[in-house]
Parts: sequence; structure tokens; C-alpha cells
Amino acid sequence: MRKIFFVIIYLIFVLTIPACAQQLVPETKSGNVALDTWVKMTDDAITLYQQRKHKEAIALARKALDYAVEKFGPENPNVAESMDNLATYLTAEGEYIEAEEFYQKALVIIEKNFGKTSEYTAIFLNYLSDFYRKIGKDDEAANLQARAQEIRHKDK
Repeated sequence: MRKIFFVIIYLIFVLTIPACAQQLVPETKSGNVALDTWVKMTDDAITLYQQRKHKEAIALARKALDYAVEKFGPENPNVAESMDNLATYLTAEGEYIEAEEFYQKALVIIEKNFGKTSEYTAIFLNYLSDFYRKIGKDDEAANLQARAQEIRHKDK
């Protein structure tokens, strides 16, 4: 009887080792650790921005941008998204010149990846148009809005 008890204990121990070992490996949503790390940094920056902690959001967004450039390459769409987020946070802090630079760089990356007449480009042009309207550059805003509309009408 005692021998059976030890055999059962041994089997339980041996069968649970793989489950314990799996917990040592970081869980990822996509299976890509770099992507999941970048998404987590981006989501955390968004949360900080929504909490009106703009300076902290900016600092984390800069780290997410650097990470995206390092892990995905400087012309990857994730880099453009990081630039867009950072520009949004900078705008909230009144850092319009730097925000505009990031928006412009992001637009170049988006056009390179998706094309100058893609729906995604049109969406980004609307974001950039909103930025220009906010800072009083109404002519630039109108031009970008017209370009976005032209793209959308070509798709129909």
C-alpha cells in the first residue's frame, strides 16, 4: 500500500513538471515576443495619455518608438504607428514642431508600405489634417482633407 502511495506521488510530481516549466516561458499573445512587448508599451502609453499623464506617455512612447525601430526596422508600419502616437501626445503638450515632424515621417512610412492611394493612407491624412487644423494651418489641413477624399472616391 505504501509503495502505491509513493508511485502515485511520483507520477503526480512527474506529470506536473511540464506545466510548471511552461510558466517559466513568457506568455505572448501573438507568439512574437518583440511584437507583444511593443504592443504592451504602446498600450501602456495610451493608458497614461488617457489618464492625462502626458509627460509619462511621451517618455514611454519614445521608448516604444525606439524599440519598434530596433526590432522591426525604421520603415515598418509599427514605427509609423509609434510616431503617430508620440505626435498625438506631443500635441497635447503643445510641442507642435516636434509633433509635426513625427506626423510627416509617419506619413512617408505609411505611403511606402501601403501606397499613396490606399485607404490606410487616407485615414492617416485625416489625422494629419486634424492636427493642422488644431494648430491653425487651415490651408494644409484642407489640402490633406481633399487628398483623403480623392483617395476614398477612387476606391468606390
